[in-house]
Amino acid sequence: MKTFISCLALTLAPFGGGFAYAGAAETPVTSVGSAVVSTVSVTDWSGFYAGVSYGFVQDSMASYQNGAFGGNLFVGGDSFGGFAGYNFQRANFVYGAELGYTAGPFATREGFHTLTTQDYLDLKLRLGYSMGKVLFYGFAGYSTATFYEDSVAPATTIDGLNYGVGVDYQITERIFAGVEYVARDLSGEFDQTDFPNWTFEGPSSSVNLRVGFSF
Repeated sequence: MKTFISCLALTLAPFGGGFAYAGAAETPVTSVGSAVVSTVSVTDWSGFYAGVSYGFVQDSMASYQNGAFGGNLFVGGDSFGGFAGYNFQRANFVYGAELGYTAGPFATREGFHTLTTQDYLDLKLRLGYSMGKVLFYGFAGYSTATFYEDSVAPATTIDGLNYGVGVDYQITERIFAGVEYVARDLSGEFDQTDFPNWTFEGPSSSVNLRVGFSF
């Protein structure tokens, strides 16, 4: 019996060693495969960037005199602008700050008056997630714009919070393109010499196509 057991052990030993070797090889293959997937899924968005934008702005504000509703103000039109910012990145997460500018002017006629807005400045804090060459992001921040009624009334500043979402696509290592939606909650006063006790507030929104360059 001892001789039989010894012979059986000697016969199975090569197969047992082979099984043990194959099992040990699975872990490196799996880890290498995971590393490859992890590497190709992350695109570098870090650093300075700047670009230009084209889109459409729509303001829909309500006017008030001494707190009483006085009418709706609609201003909008095609927009041109630019932006610049800086991204930090940790794994797939991208975060940073951006300053955007939209020129105008956007004017509309209300009765005997012409309403105009221009020179939008949007400071945005952004948080995004990179998936391959695509960056999805959201943001919130602060906006200002210049507003005036008629050419004789001095311009005033309107301001408020902004928020929105966007997506960028990396065309080359340095060039990207994307689309962005910006919502603003703006408010301010008319010139108090020509229009005493008149204020206004309401939403402003923009949809922008963007092309940028990373430094």
